[in-house]
Amino acid sequence: MPDSDPTQARVERLEEALSYAQHDIEQLSGELVRAFDEIRRLKRAIERLENRLETAIEKEDFPDALEDLPPHAMGPRPRPSHEAPSTDPE
Repeated sequence: MPDSDPTQARVERLEEALSYAQHDIEQLSGELVRAFDEIRRLKRAIERLENRLETAIEKEDFPDALEDLPPHAMGPRPRPSHEAPSTDPE
């Protein structure tokens, strides 16, 4: 068979494409392993933080955040009724 056979050229292109696809699959598989390892690590970190928070709540080992805020941090306070602006047109 001569090298200019269209079927042979097509087979060679398919083999080349398959080779690239296999390489890409191997790279993606490695990335998935890396991503799942990172997810596992992050889950463990979250569990440790949750445990620390639960322990702190049980021991009440934290300051009351609202008591430590300055008055201006609480937002505007409602006006007493005698200071409310009038809505009656005169």
